[in-house]
Amino acid sequence: IKIVANWVPLGTGGLLANATSTDEIVNFEGTPEPDIWYPIALAEKITRQELNSPNSSEIIVNVNSALPNWYFGIEPKDCCAICSSSL
Repeated sequence: IKIVANWVPLGTGGLLANATSTDEIVNFEGTPEPDIWYPIALAEKITRQELNSPNSSEIIVNVNSALPNWYFGIEPKDCCAICSSSL
């Protein structure tokens, strides 16, 4: 499964990220149920083959760059303090 991740502003309302399928497919060879639309990543797993272009992604993830509290450090003590304070 190929994923494209984007660092984009999604507002300050608390949304961390969102994700979506890049395509959906129906009635493909080997479909478990006819006339049901499947996200491309799931359809490819079911058929065990590429159903879109080999260079295409199956999922797009947008991570909210507008939130001020992202932790980018590498110090375990800083990370643990952040994790502990949210428990």
